[in-house]
Amino acid sequence: MTPLQNSVSLLLELLACLLFAALCAGLSCTAVTAYTHRLIILDDSLSMQAETKAGTPFHRLAADRVGRLIAENERSVYTVIRSGRHPKVIAGPCASADEARAAVTAWVPRSPEDHFAAALESARQFRDSVHETVYVTDHLPADPPPGVRVIAVGTPVPNLGIVSASRAAESADGAEGETVF
Repeated sequence: MTPLQNSVSLLLELLACLLFAALCAGLSCTAVTAYTHRLIILDDSLSMQAETKAGTPFHRLAADRVGRLIAENERSVYTVIRSGRHPKVIAGPCASADEARAAVTAWVPRSPEDHFAAALESARQFRDSVHETVYVTDHLPADPPPGVRVIAVGTPVPNLGIVSASRAAESADGAEGETVF
């Protein structure tokens, strides 16, 4: 054998030993993608359609805040749930940032009341993979669940409404007609 053939064989043996040592140390040839799974629960109550003094509905403010959250975490995956009597997944599970952003942008609250507990319960199936839970609402809950980040976009406003009404066949001055009090 010539010295050149011996050196190629030696180099191949050294390369095989190096590869074996790397594999024993935990080197992997598969692509491992680390991601963070974020669960976003949207308050789907009609109160989210109320407007600020500037005329912006609370759900648009919420969509903007969630859009910023998604922009800061583009590599995350998302599950977006609309709360309400019957919670509904509107993006995901494990939707991309673009899919989650589109779902939140298209969202219009329609439920008569918020059912955050029901939405959180329906998300139980994702709980093992979820790294962060975000609840977006128009008010700060009195006792938010532990481990849930709350984003409140509303501002307190007085509720105005008709408390009672009565009807009389004639007016107070005795003339005929109808008066509503």
